[in-house]
Amino acid sequence: MHFSGIAHPPPGQVGYAHVANVAMDAEMASVALGDAHDDVGTPLHVEHDVSKLVGRVHSSWRDTDGALRVVGCVSDAKVASRVRSGDLPGLSLGTSVALTRSGHVRSKEHHELSLCAVPRRPRCYITHVDHRPARWNVRHDAARSSDESS
Repeated sequence: MHFSGIAHPPPGQVGYAHVANVAMDAEMASVALGDAHDDVGTPLHVEHDVSKLVGRVHSSWRDTDGALRVVGCVSDAKVASRVRSGDLPGLSLGTSVALTRSGHVRSKEHHELSLCAVPRRPRCYITHVDHRPARWNVRHDAARSSDESS
């Protein structure tokens, strides 16, 4: 199953100031996921369970609004079914952070992408499944917003 979507919202966009893990412009400029070959690319997992590879991200780019967009393929049939059903509509970057001895961030590396039920970052959803628009974005964003306000 092929998919495309938003792996990271536009940096610094109004309304996202409350989200602590929204990357800054300079950080986003260095993010690159995937590779053009079908047998390689950034690993794709479910809910950051790195013990099971379910697919690959083949390419990423910054859109005109600054969002990090991705395309990839889910190779696990059961997981593909969960994505199609709307059970796993979200995308989440797996990020490793290196700290200095004083606790400041030295570097961040995005080493995997995960399919997830509810993404931590706003607007990080699969937008297309097998080249057709996905329709679950608003429903899950609304549920996420009501959970945060509780």
